[in-house]
Amino acid sequence: MFISGSGQQVEQLGNHDLANRINELTEENLRLSTTERKATAENERLQHQVTELEDDLAAVRTSLRRMIRSENHSQKKNTTTTP
Repeated sequence: MFISGSGQQVEQLGNHDLANRINELTEENLRLSTTERKATAENERLQHQVTELEDDLAAVRTSLRRMIRSENHSQKKNTTTTP
């Protein structure tokens, strides 16, 4: 029943209607493909930015640790040399 009903709908649409629908779907497919390509490019750009920021953060943490150690070392020196 469903198959014959669907077949009747297709026959009723006619070639012109089907061609219009194909064109609509083709345009929508193109739009979606373009959107997907842009989103992929943006994702790659953001992933690269995240990697750079993570590298910067690691460098800042290392520098901060060195500064803290240096300061602690200086304070220990001052404490031991002061009478």
